[in-house]
Amino acid sequence: MGWAVERYDVVVVGSGVMGLLVAYELSKHGVSVAVVDENLEPGFGVSKGHAGVIHVIQPPFSSLKSVLAVHGNRLYDRLVGELGVRYRRLKALLVASNADDPSPP
Repeated sequence: MGWAVERYDVVVVGSGVMGLLVAYELSKHGVSVAVVDENLEPGFGVSKGHAGVIHVIQPPFSSLKSVLAVHGNRLYDRLVGELGVRYRRLKALLVASNADDPSPP
């Protein structure tokens, strides 16, 4: 008995949040995508243990990390609309460990 050979334009390794989003975006452009992972179900790697926090913005607010976080937050509004899923934005409070260093501990 032989194996059937499937051909894809791209193979994404990892079925966590990032891997699935990359595969989703590529598929919208007509790219055939296969997602492979060592886990039996999607999201069972690092993504499983996250705190459910999306794009935390923190000082310095002009840093690349914070600029990309602001952009990424806007993309989630579009994504949940496309996928038809519900999510709720919650406010957060960033507490400084001391007056000289506003970054979190």
